[in-house]
Amino acid sequence: MVKTFGDKGAIITGMSYKPNIKSDIAFCKEVIPEESRQEEPVILITDGAYGSDQTQELVKEKNSQLITTALIGKVRTLSWLIM
Repeated sequence: MVKTFGDKGAIITGMSYKPNIKSDIAFCKEVIPEESRQEEPVILITDGAYGSDQTQELVKEKNSQLITTALIGKVRTLSWLIM
């Protein structure tokens, strides 16, 4: 899901129902080049899994900035199963 935020709120501007079989970085490498260069700078805020040197360069070419959060995937433990 892609949300676009403005002064008056947010709207969903992209959606896919396909199974997620790609990494987040692979998704960025596919989608960002399809976007046109922005006249006004755009800030993209994503979780940390989208961040890489390559994705940073891709968004720079589009007059955009990629800000990643500290949220990244992690391995879940099954310690709660052990009694």
